[in-house]
Order: sequence, then C-alpha cells, then structure tokens
Amino acid sequence: MELRLLGVARVDALLAGVVERCEAAFPARIRGYYVEGSYASASGVATSDVDIVIIVKDRFAATDERERIAAICAEYAAASALELDVTIEDEAAIAGRATPDFKLGAWLIYGEDIRDQLVLTPIDVWTRDRMHTSYWRFINLFGRHTPVDLPLAYPDPGAEFLGYTQRQVRRADGALADSTRDLIRAVGWAATGLIALTAGEYVASKRECHVVYARAVGDEWSTLLRDIYECCRGEWMYLIPEAAADRQRLRAICARTLGFENDFMTVYREYVVRELRQPEEVAVLAVLNVLAEVPLRDTVVSAALDDLARDAASAAVRECARTALRQIRER
Repeated sequence: MELRLLGVARVDALLAGVVERCEAAFPARIRGYYVEGSYASASGVATSDVDIVIIVKDRFAATDERERIAAICAEYAAASALELDVTIEDEAAIAGRATPDFKLGAWLIYGEDIRDQLVLTPIDVWTRDRMHTSYWRFINLFGRHTPVDLPLAYPDPGAEFLGYTQRQVRRADGALADSTRDLIRAVGWAATGLIALTAGEYVASKRECHVVYARAVGDEWSTLLRDIYECCRGEWMYLIPEAAADRQRLRAICARTLGFENDFMTVYREYVVRELRQPEEVAVLAVLNVLAEVPLRDTVVSAALDDLARDAASAAVRECARTALRQIRER
C-alpha cells in the first residue's frame, strides 16, 4: 500500500512521518488516514494548518489508545513549523454521523477508504451543530463577556482591527504572528450554519463556502464572505498585511463583520426559541447545554427557559433549564 501524498514537500514529510510511526506503533489497528480542509481541496497556503483524521478499526482496543496515537502526532507537530490539527475516531463512533467535511471533502492518504460505507450526518443534526458552535465561536474566540446581550459590540473597539485578529498562526519560518484565522473560521462556520438552516445544504470546504452562500442565501453578506476568503486567506494568507492600503482594507472587512454577526444572532435567537419549544429532547438539551456555558440574556429566550424549568416532562430538561437560567441571572 502506498502513501497518496499531496505534492507539498513539507506537508508530505509531516504526514509520512505520522503514518510511518503510527503504523509501527499500532500494526493493523488503523483503518485509514485522511486529510481534511485546505490541503484536501488543494487550496492550502503557507500558513494553513494541516487537518488529519485517523480512523481506528472497529472500536478503541484500550482506554488509552486514542491518547497514545495523539501523543505520536503531537511529537511530530512539535518538531514541525506546521500546525497540525488531529482528529482520532474509531469506526463505531463515526458510523452514523460522518460530517460533510469528512465524507465529501477528505483525501485518503493511506489505508482503506470507508467513506462510501458511512451515513452523512442528517441535515437537521448538522444544522444544530453549526448554529450552536457558531454562537459559541463568536463569543469565545473574540473574548466577549457573558451573559451575552444583543446586539453584539466589537470585541475591542479601540484596536486597529476591532478585536478580530487576536489569534496567532505559525509562519513558514516558524515564528508566530497575529492573524485573521479566527475571523475566517468564525464567519465561515456561521455561513455554513445559515446555508444548512435556510437551504438545507451541506458545505464541505472553505473554498466553496462563499460560493454556495451567494447562490443559496444570496443576501448582503455574500460579498463580505467572498472578501474574507479571497483577501484574508488568499491574498494575505491569514497574516496581517503590512501595506497601509491593505491594512485599511482589512479594517473595513472587520468593521463589516459586526453586522454579519448581529444578523446571524437575530436568526440564532429565533432558532434557539424554536428548538427549546420542540418535542425532541436531544434538540432541547443541545440548546440548554450551550446556554449553560454561554448564557444569552434575552427576554424571549428566558421565557422559554422558564416554561421548561417549570413544565418540561423530562427531569433532565427541567434541571438543565434551571441551570441555564441561573447562569443568565447570577453572572
């Protein structure tokens, strides 16, 4: 069996090392090694991280098997100038919930490709994940305070780029630098959620997100998504540009981002209330768990939580609703 590498020397060297070491340490245990994200879609740039997914056969054979594989990957990542993002799963865990990133967008580099045997995550489950995690990202990635009050404000109004460029990335020379990585991820993630919610479609890669959004949603934010992808990622490669004119362009992009966030939050607030009032317990608990961690201070949301805390048939739902209310009222 041969490695199916990507043709990018430093990335291939990292991937080949991970595969060789894992195969030696875990003979006949790993079903396949896949690359997701930019390198899977042949759109990686110098500061792109490398997303690798390792699928273990059947179920984990020992309680520490995942951790031992992760330790090998961490060792290689520590010795590389590249950022390595590793996901390790067993076949049993992904059998009924393959994400579109994996099923539709991954690249098998070694092993047996099992994606055609997997069921794609249902669109309602995918929507739930994208909407809730996008809310989490807008608050936590940009250091906003909780409970969350709407409308959102800029993360740091006094900063040149308004607080959207705090995340650092590793440059090709190994040095760390401020970047737009969290801006790109948070806005793109929210866009995939809105596409799933409004059009019932999956998006499998960053490269196609703004294109699908323009077609499927087509609102005023289509150009912002395009500019973030083409300028922040493509032209500036996640880094903060040095030229004054480019810095002005980046500040303008960041200034427009707040409007997109608040439009998303308007949709998200309505989505939360609908989810809280539906009969499916798993959907209700998903909302409650998010609101317990990142409370949203809103009268309509609080009214729905009050109803659940008092009248929900499920004791688990009642208790989680009370916890969410305490987080809103006591912080």
